[in-house]
Amino acid sequence: MRQALQVQRDIGTPGAVEMLQNMGLNPQVIARVLSPERRVREEDLRSLSGEA
Repeated sequence: MRQALQVQRDIGTPGAVEMLQNMGLNPQVIARVLSPERRVREEDLRSLSGEA
């Protein structure tokens, strides 16, 4: 997730979205991860860690 936020800051949101999509994340999770308020839920964290 930190890498996605770094990509978002460095090259913009589309690049970060593409990176997360390539990781196979759900579009709703991507939207929450990259949203300005960054309200990541516990189930999102499980998804990011591959436990979903």
